[in-house]
Amino acid sequence: MTGLTLTEACRRTLVRALAGAAFLALPACVPRTRATPPATPAIRVLVYNIHAGKNAKGVDMIDRLGALIRERQPDVVLLQEVDNGTRRSGAVNQPAVLSVSTGMHAAFGSALAYDGGTYGVATLSRWPIVSDTLVHLPVDPPQERAGGSHEPRGALRVVIASPFGRLAVINTHLDASGVDRWRRQEADSVASLVAQARRAEPLVLLGGDFNSTPESAVQVSLRGAGLRDAWTECGTGQGYSFPNDVPVKRIDYLFLTGATACTSAEVLETHVSDHRPVLFDVAAPAGATHATDPVPNAPAAAGPIDPRIPLTDAQRAWAERTLASLTLRERVGQMVQVWALGDYTNARDSSFAELLRWVRDDH
Repeated sequence: MTGLTLTEACRRTLVRALAGAAFLALPACVPRTRATPPATPAIRVLVYNIHAGKNAKGVDMIDRLGALIRERQPDVVLLQEVDNGTRRSGAVNQPAVLSVSTGMHAAFGSALAYDGGTYGVATLSRWPIVSDTLVHLPVDPPQERAGGSHEPRGALRVVIASPFGRLAVINTHLDASGVDRWRRQEADSVASLVAQARRAEPLVLLGGDFNSTPESAVQVSLRGAGLRDAWTECGTGQGYSFPNDVPVKRIDYLFLTGATACTSAEVLETHVSDHRPVLFDVAAPAGATHATDPVPNAPAAAGPIDPRIPLTDAQRAWAERTLASLTLRERVGQMVQVWALGDYTNARDSSFAELLRWVRDDH
């Protein structure tokens, strides 16, 4: 599959299929902009485990979280422990609520059905989201969630059309057990995912709750893979972010790749979650596209594509580039057609749930 090439008909199919792929992108209102933009290309990133939208005492804090994001004006937000329709959230779609309250685009990825809904990670972006994919992080032996045991984990890969070029952001939340057994395997998968993203996109960032301290084998492995710890590069102090009341360890990270550089890092003192958020300013490479220039590698224009008309060079390049960014499992998914009726189906019907699973989980 790694040497797969596309026929003209396949390219058209891929363009049509992926241009209409189901992902959450809610440009609910005009994104805010900072009054005085930086003189050099910069990306402000907030990394925050939001504890299912509740503080350490279990009080709902989604509104406070939205206010915090609006106040700090990040360009990209990486959130972990995000609920979508669970009973403990009051059946709230937290990514959608935050998209509306902040005016940012949102993508959600979940590797776990939980408490009547789903639970996972979400990425918010000031700029349009081109695509989002949840990549499962397999471990051996498999994790099973029963009686307080481990839960399956995933990494949400989001491609953003930033003013500086296409930006791939990978957001994850690694295993929380007391040993590194599963975290090491998950970290290896995430490092491979970053390497894959770097072959396809000019800018790549990785962040999230890694449930491991800087001296751990997990972090040593990630740094050994060439990922640079942003806090080490530009932060001052210990950077402790957990627990919220009296932080004693650093487990929330942003990793840099390529020529990106951290210019500032700050742990914010707030009681919105059982973690504290970490805010980073990242300088884009010197050759980054100016905000007024066309965004390079932009996707093919949305809308119907007549199969009788040859693709443009830009559409063909987008199809090839998108194919290259897919995992092997996702490539196989593009070759599978599923049968479904086109008439009305209740959203709670079992056949609809199966169709949704094919699209959402099997891609």
